[in-house]
Amino acid sequence: MPQVRSQSAKPKHRRHPQRSTTRPKSSRAPRLPVRAATNSKHLAMLSQPSSRIGDTYTTHNQMLFWVGWFARFHTDGRSYVPYEIKTVDCPVVRSDGSAVLRDDGALQLMRCIREIARSEPKGAVEWHMISWSVGQPGVTLQRYASLDDATAAFNAPPSPVPQP
Repeated sequence: MPQVRSQSAKPKHRRHPQRSTTRPKSSRAPRLPVRAATNSKHLAMLSQPSSRIGDTYTTHNQMLFWVGWFARFHTDGRSYVPYEIKTVDCPVVRSDGSAVLRDDGALQLMRCIREIARSEPKGAVEWHMISWSVGQPGVTLQRYASLDDATAAFNAPPSPVPQP
């Protein structure tokens, strides 16, 4: 004969209490997305005094700011997978193409980053050489047919960058 549980044997509390379908309206302003709050903090870092990296025009804070951009570029839904990366010091030039010189007469340099990245749009493998000038907005993306072609561009002498 099957056993029947009495009412007193039933649990007194439900496992998942029923929730209200409406929530009380809050008088607080809606929260800003995390990215919006984070960007202002990072931008503020650029205005802080910072030491220069080696003999370059690039500051330590600019390099830290670039690291954040690099991470967002490769994680925010993009399909570029880093394959190889290196820093190079690029000469700075004026708008007329003349070189910018330091006080001691040597070329003024800016830290640049070169990267080989792989992507697979629609199943076909593509290779890219991505060039970043730290301290300047923007990025240059060049597509290559093979890894060898991208590596040749990656190992080429640094190109001059415009004066910030």
